[in-house]
Amino acid sequence: MMLKSNRIMQICNACKGFSTSLLLRNRHSYLLLKNSQLQKNEVECVHRSPFFVSLQRACYCSVVDMSQADRVYHAAKRATRKKKSKDAAFKDKMFDVMAYSTADKYNLLTLREKLKEQGLYGYVPLPSDMSEEALHVESLYGVEEEPRGIFFFKDGATVFWNTPQVERSSVLKFLRRHQEKPYDEDLVYEEYDRMHYVYQIGSSQLNGDEILLRQVVDKTDLNTQRLEKYAFSNALALSVSLSIWEAMLDQYVESIEFILQDLKDGKNIKMTERDVLRKAGHLLTLRHLINLRSDLLDPPDAYWDREDLESIYIKTCQYLDIARRTRVMNEKLNHCTELMTMLQELLKDKHHTRLEWMIIILIMIEVRLYLKLIIPLRDGRAKNDHSIRSNIKDGMVM
Repeated sequence: MMLKSNRIMQICNACKGFSTSLLLRNRHSYLLLKNSQLQKNEVECVHRSPFFVSLQRACYCSVVDMSQADRVYHAAKRATRKKKSKDAAFKDKMFDVMAYSTADKYNLLTLREKLKEQGLYGYVPLPSDMSEEALHVESLYGVEEEPRGIFFFKDGATVFWNTPQVERSSVLKFLRRHQEKPYDEDLVYEEYDRMHYVYQIGSSQLNGDEILLRQVVDKTDLNTQRLEKYAFSNALALSVSLSIWEAMLDQYVESIEFILQDLKDGKNIKMTERDVLRKAGHLLTLRHLINLRSDLLDPPDAYWDREDLESIYIKTCQYLDIARRTRVMNEKLNHCTELMTMLQELLKDKHHTRLEWMIIILIMIEVRLYLKLIIPLRDGRAKNDHSIRSNIKDGMVM
């Protein structure tokens, strides 16, 4: 029994040393990968295998039964690490594309100058007809092979390619100094569009919610890939701007629901003519943004002589359901416009009725004054005339 106990203690001591060595290696690898995780935001520690956990539990027991130790060891040995499936390996190569709409408009000239002063992003030239509508930059300091790029569109939308959340928040905060008529911050972070992209050999295309981006082989492919990124980003920017306008219209509809309830209950309208004009102005602004200033109805002019980019843009817009959403929003705007027109007519009728009553009251006042002042005066004059005539007659008789 003594020999068996000594044998057990020797095995435990040996296992303790082995597990300590493995634990140090595990901790060193974990620190290295943790440092890499701070840079890449996607690396996870993979060295915490069930074998180490089971071995450590077995080694720190003071007294163990030999058969039980054998069972624990063999059970730990059988617990092998799971192999990654092809789908998991495929997902590791996927990158995010995030689109936000933060304001009504960007000042691209000052934005480009300030980004150049910071020295964190490099300007990527675009064709002249595209550079008037958007600004493309890429990060000068890469933490991985895949570059991080950003598209700033003049209409107030920003599209991030392979950009982590912390960097996105920093850029959106930086944009506040270079935008006009900013949107509500909570609304900006709530209404966003997200897609994924992977690389493939051949031309870029859209597959469901995944962007299959062409693999760069030479400089020509790089320039073509950037133009294709622009087409995808343009559609995403348009979609996220439409999402903001949809949310604004929903808020508008909620703000006028009490009017419909008052009309239904036969109550008086609790809005002045000035309030109705302000509400109508909001509707006209949304209608102007959707139908006149944006490209929701027709593709931009930049794609007229670039059929491949136009195809990417149109297919992405179709996937994002932009045409149907635009049609639905215009129908909602029409209903709201009809309501505002009806309110204006009711207020005008009410105003006309008020004027008519004022005229009637003035006429009544005039009649009363006439009855109270003019008629007695007239009667007094008649009496005076009668007395004068009587006096004249008396004088003639005498």
